[in-house]
Amino acid sequence: MPSILSAACTIRRKQPNDDTFISNLGEEAFAEYSPTAGSQTLSMSNRKGAVTLIAERNGSPVGLAILQLGEPLDRPGVAYLHAIAVTAPERGRGIGRKLLAKAVGLVRARGVREIQLSTADANLAALDLFTKSGFSITKRLEGHYRRGQAAYLMSKVL
Repeated sequence: MPSILSAACTIRRKQPNDDTFISNLGEEAFAEYSPTAGSQTLSMSNRKGAVTLIAERNGSPVGLAILQLGEPLDRPGVAYLHAIAVTAPERGRGIGRKLLAKAVGLVRARGVREIQLSTADANLAALDLFTKSGFSITKRLEGHYRRGQAAYLMSKVL
């Protein structure tokens, strides 16, 4: 059933009218890690070199992925996945997997040889998604989030 549901999902680039959705989803998905999660997520999507992908179902946004290419990373050949999130009612339907695959394909097409991300060590759904998609844990980051939670730095060689 998830493959049928995810087939109805489309992925597109961020548009100016997506800012409210990005902020709201950032707050919904990441508030346990930061008291300013919504504004931080929006800020990440507006950084120089950022590419934000929006997942839509029936014309409504339901998920996002924010990638960083170039500045401020200044690491040739490496991209960073700042955020990936899906609205609560749409979770478990393959949208996160579809966003991640699109993000990896996008950076691979640009000649990126590695993609990195960090995720909370307690976020088992995210860890499952990333490991099943070929990411490996490279480091544990104690106190990584503003509220003190630890994270794992993960990497995938493309």
